[in-house]
Amino acid sequence: MQPVFTRTARKFKKIRFARLNIDQNQDIATKLGIQSIPIFIMFKNGNPIDKVIGAVGEPGINLIAQKYS
Repeated sequence: MQPVFTRTARKFKKIRFARLNIDQNQDIATKLGIQSIPIFIMFKNGNPIDKVIGAVGEPGINLIAQKYS
């Protein structure tokens, strides 16, 4: 998923992309209700507004990015 994530981040420059290692950040994962990975969580003004669970592939990630760009 990393290469897809990187390509999408380059394509949608107005969106900030970030990754979280849930093993090293269990408190954040718990706070966000993350129970399975991969998961894509969209935030606006620091608040989660949507999430997609599962490996959606490059077309799916692009659709998510387009929705919020």
